[in-house]
Amino acid sequence: MAEKKQRKPTSTDVAELAGVSQTSVSLVLSGSSRATFSEQTRARVFEAARQLGYQPPAHRTRKKNGNDRRLILVLTPTLANQYYSELIQTLEDYAGSQEFRVLVCNTFRKRELEKYYPMFVEEPVLPENVDSMVRVARSTTIPIATGERLFTPWAFREVLEKQAAQVLQPDLSHCGGILSTYKIASMAANYYASIAPHNPLGPIALASCLQIDTCIPNFTAQENIRLEDGSDLGAGLFKEPFEIVKGYIQVSEKPGLGFEVDEDTMKEFIYDGKFTCPVVYYKDDNSLADW
Repeated sequence: MAEKKQRKPTSTDVAELAGVSQTSVSLVLSGSSRATFSEQTRARVFEAARQLGYQPPAHRTRKKNGNDRRLILVLTPTLANQYYSELIQTLEDYAGSQEFRVLVCNTFRKRELEKYYPMFVEEPVLPENVDSMVRVARSTTIPIATGERLFTPWAFREVLEKQAAQVLQPDLSHCGGILSTYKIASMAANYYASIAPHNPLGPIALASCLQIDTCIPNFTAQENIRLEDGSDLGAGLFKEPFEIVKGYIQVSEKPGLGFEVDEDTMKEFIYDGKFTCPVVYYKDDNSLADW
């Protein structure tokens, strides 16, 4: 009589042992949603996987050599344009110094990218045509993200109802402020969508985002520009600038948005009324693009 073959452990087994959902196991072990889970939850999942001898598909073929470094996926509309070529070269140089490797694609090759388990792909098509984004979302397992150019809860409603994206990126400065963003996040939770607030606008906008990030159940990650002088975190503007430690920012417990402006320094930044939204101009073909 043939001996019964022992069943290999699955993510469901890990979830039961760790006391979490199967989705949480997949996200924790792939590293794609690290900011969403506490240290205790991640520790339980890793310990359960270790006890059961479980390895997720993404980890079974990883080599313990230079190819094991973290990966940055770059989607660019063209490689012929000098602006994009220089931008990618700068990114590759910096990424190499930080032990990242860069994969550049000039089209959204869904099947080729899925094996890397990216956290999401942001706006693979322009957000104005929601139906086109729906077609993309249904053709891949990679989560789709959009939202920085949507300005009201009603615009997000269409995206959610048609399930065009799994990650929403509202910009608090554009979509109605903290309360409006909270409403968008609550609406997204009903569709099992997560929130990754958009913020390229500076430390005050970042402080506003952090207030939302800490009080919604479906927060994924916080976007923030990085500037060499640290002004993106409030250096030279706040008396106590924010600090990023191992990818995290400690949310202030001070009143209001949690910062105090250095009024003497702020005098240098008084608005003179001359700002215009930047427009990118490409000399090679005389085309224009919004910033």
